[in-house]
Amino acid sequence: LTELHGRRLVVCSELKPNDKFDEARVRLLTGGDKIKARRMRQDYFSFTPTHHLWLLGNHRPEVSTGGFAFWRRIRLLPFTRTVPAERRIDNLAFELVRDEGPGILHWLIEGSQRYLATRDPLEGPDRVRIATTAYATTEDHIGRFLAECCTREAGEAGRELRVEQGLLYTEYSSWCNAGEGIRPATPRAFANRVRQEVGVASPADMIKSNGRKYYPGIALLELP
Repeated sequence: LTELHGRRLVVCSELKPNDKFDEARVRLLTGGDKIKARRMRQDYFSFTPTHHLWLLGNHRPEVSTGGFAFWRRIRLLPFTRTVPAERRIDNLAFELVRDEGPGILHWLIEGSQRYLATRDPLEGPDRVRIATTAYATTEDHIGRFLAECCTREAGEAGRELRVEQGLLYTEYSSWCNAGEGIRPATPRAFANRVRQEVGVASPADMIKSNGRKYYPGIALLELP
């Protein structure tokens, strides 16, 4: 973590197949809260993040729980064009800096001035938004399970609906292993996501009966 102190751009490369996001760490590294770290044999210190984190690779890491807090930090930039071998230029970055360095620097400064003057939210082009949404939809295993295997109602209409916590996770795990062939989220991560979906603030607010906990406003569908 100390290597992030004072950085503007942090690049992680060579993502491998079946890599999985540590979602708590992503939120730590990409949020605005101070990061606490220490160098070897030195005291802890806190610093405000100044970096943007970039991940490079041909594989997309798996996402267990996702949710708004995670996906609002992610932008997927698809590179779909393959340059033919005869048109590839070795050491292109070096040549660009050597031949066009002043112009590129001027372009960057001009762009930063426009941004600081307008405070454009920089939401990104449609291609990036579409690619990111598709990625989120594909990786949202819990959301797809809830949509396919459960019925939900809010307010008074949902007062009669409930499902036991352990049973819902068992069904989710079976759904992942049988139909999807994916790694289920941990019971804790799954419970946090379901509580968020049904509007339960904490485990203490769940329905309790005969020593068991139930999620309100949701029930398993009777699938054929």
